This record gives sequence, structure tokens and C-alpha cells, in this order.
Amino acid sequence: MKITLKKFGIALTVLYLLVIVTVFWEQFTSLRSLPANHLGDFLAGLFGPVAFLWLVLGFLQQGQELKQSRKALELQAIELRNSVQKQSDMVDMSRKQLAFNDAAEKRRLQEVDEKRP
Repeated sequence: MKITLKKFGIALTVLYLLVIVTVFWEQFTSLRSLPANHLGDFLAGLFGPVAFLWLVLGFLQQGQELKQSRKALELQAIELRNSVQKQSDMVDMSRKQLAFNDAAEKRRLQEVDEKRP
């Protein structure tokens, strides 16, 4: 079972929140009495690590997606090279067919000229 970055982030966030709730559970009433600006500062400090975690996980996720995109582009380039090679082969076959038809037409015209009095 492969753990994705999203699942890892969710698990770590839930664990962090559980630790925070257990640490501050007894002080909940004193937190409610804080002025709004102090409570905002406290919550910003409290959720800063979670925001930073998700920032790092987003960066890592983007790196993985870029690697996958690069691999997909490499596969497309290989397919494009194969397609170009097949097109070249088809052009060569068409040229050979034209040369054969041209030679056959010249022989037919020579035979017609030879049959004329």
C-alpha cells in the first residue's frame, strides 16, 4: 500500500490537531477570554506549522507531477520519432512505386513506338 502525500498530510494534520487539543484542552476557558487580536495571533502561531506542512507537501507533489510530465513527454517524443520514421518509409515506398510505374510506362511507350510503321 503506497501512502500518497495527501494521505500523509491529512494524517499528520490530524495528529497535530489532536496533540494541540490535548495540550490546550484544560486552558480552553482562558483562551476564550483572550482579546480578539491576541486570539488571532495565537491561532496564527498554532496553525502556522500546518500551513507550512501543506506548502512543503504541495511543493513535493508538484515535483512528482513534473517528473511524470517529463516521462510522458519523452514517450511522446519516441512515438513521434517512430511516426516520422514510418512516414519516411512510406515516402520511400511511394518513390519506388512511382519509379517502377514510370519505367513500365516508358517500356509500354517504346513498344508502341516499335509497332508503328
